[in-house]
Amino acid sequence: MPDCSYAEEMADREDDPDRIEDLLRRIKELENKVEELEEDLKHERELNSLLKMKLLENDRPQSPELPCRLIAPSPSRYKPLREVSRQGFDKRVESEAAQILKKHNITQGSSPAKKFALKLKTKISGLSPKKPNDIKLTEDEDILICVKAGISWNARRIIKKELYSRGLDIFSPTTSMDSRRRFIGSLADFKWVGDETDARALICLNIKEVITNRIKALKNSKKLLLRKNGVVSIVMTGDKGGIQGSTKIGLMLVDVAHPNSPSNITIAAYFVGNDDRKNLERRLGPLFEQLKELCKIYVCGLQIELLISADYKFLCSFFGHRGASAKHPCILCKAERPLPLESAEERTFPLDGFSIQVGKLPLLPIDLKNVTLPIFHILHGLGQRIMDILEKMVVEAGNEIKLVEWLKKIHCKRRKRAQNYSGNEIHKMLSHPNPEAMTQLLPNRDESDIILQIMWLLRDISTLSRAESLSSAEIDQLEEKTRQLYHLWVMLGEFDKTLHVTPKLHLLTAHLHIFAKRRGWFEAVSEQGIEHMHARFNLLERRFLNTNSKEESAIRISRYLLGWLHPLGRLSCCDIWIVLGYKKQNIVQVFSQHLYQHN
Repeated sequence: MPDCSYAEEMADREDDPDRIEDLLRRIKELENKVEELEEDLKHERELNSLLKMKLLENDRPQSPELPCRLIAPSPSRYKPLREVSRQGFDKRVESEAAQILKKHNITQGSSPAKKFALKLKTKISGLSPKKPNDIKLTEDEDILICVKAGISWNARRIIKKELYSRGLDIFSPTTSMDSRRRFIGSLADFKWVGDETDARALICLNIKEVITNRIKALKNSKKLLLRKNGVVSIVMTGDKGGIQGSTKIGLMLVDVAHPNSPSNITIAAYFVGNDDRKNLERRLGPLFEQLKELCKIYVCGLQIELLISADYKFLCSFFGHRGASAKHPCILCKAERPLPLESAEERTFPLDGFSIQVGKLPLLPIDLKNVTLPIFHILHGLGQRIMDILEKMVVEAGNEIKLVEWLKKIHCKRRKRAQNYSGNEIHKMLSHPNPEAMTQLLPNRDESDIILQIMWLLRDISTLSRAESLSSAEIDQLEEKTRQLYHLWVMLGEFDKTLHVTPKLHLLTAHLHIFAKRRGWFEAVSEQGIEHMHARFNLLERRFLNTNSKEESAIRISRYLLGWLHPLGRLSCCDIWIVLGYKKQNIVQVFSQHLYQHN
């Protein structure tokens, strides 16, 4: 069969009489459909006008009574619409709509009448249909709950529909929530910068606008709680972690109700790689330039102060220090090994230049007084070291089985990969009565007493760290406990020669109380917040795999996490229930009872 062109084939089709007849038939069907729709629209408009006239005829002002009138006017059958309740208004509209539909021979049942009545009620009065309940979340809180729970927007619609069918409608309207979600996602301008593969990073290019808008919104909603007059404190934090081994840089506001919460972190940069000096220097140049300019502006008459909080490795990379293994391992003072109890001569970055174990200058001109100590990692590291010594001594005493049984009883177990305990497990081991029970397994009474006292001191310091503000007496107590911890650590080192005064212990005993006296707190903001972001990224990376691009997935995740913030500083979900008269601990009970009653 000879080949033919596309034009020839189309010409043959146009000459086909069956083809032409079929097209004419379809055109006729479409014309009939349009006529039917126009007739339905005309009919609906007539019904609208009839119902409106029927409902409003009793609202017309009555004519004045004439003196020659012999028969009194009959009273109106209905009250005026402005005097009836909302429930009565619904019933009247539905009744009148049903009569009109019946008059026009539309008798499909009560559903068309009800649907028509609700539609007309909205048009006439401007009132929305009655909801099952009046408790509503704002769009911001709706988005925040979905992001924290890891719920997709499609799953959120299903949950809203199921709750609504059971008489519980607490979510905001989906349309307004979607509009708000898109607006929040557009607040930050995330872009990948860098030409080479080992120098690329996802950076927010409008940090100034993002932070400024958030401070203004918090102040307008009276959620900005200044700790220092005329100054807003912003903490830069960073850490490497997660499945891909990525480094995240975040910004946290100190002057909020829960500054250490992960929902207080604004993602400023992201890249896959270590958080060493080389990567920070090559990849994050545009971010550091923005942060330099951020410290020069005023927002609502408030000066912006920049702090930094991260683990010790990140701090050393940021300030250009050689690390904890250097001869002068402390980044805050020039103390040499063995590290003393007191602080040595204070460093003066960047005046030290390349001397005193400083390889490079800091990446940002942040004062060393604004360095928040990594108290979470310090307490975890010291607690881990004490547990290593305790387990070693227990094994030597032959009580290993008893220790394993006790750890199993309190649900503590070393992680297989890292061979250490988690922060929650260390906290549990330091809680009463676990220190007393575990030290009873040690053979030597002197060592047992020293380890027990060290565990008590670590527990007390951990308790003080949870305070958002410290009194003068509590700061003095903190200083005394850190001094005792230093001396007991040195005494324990006489029994175990592998135990030394580490840089973390030096920071805890020599510099922590100084920072607490200056600020009135020492862990209101810490590196723990950015640690939570790794788990959040791990969860979202699986959701955004359909983008087929890791860079595009990172952009979407960063925009998605903007919904985790409190951009307008509104009430939280729990606060809404408390305002309505419910106690915080009874919120779940109220939800369950409500669902049970409507099931």
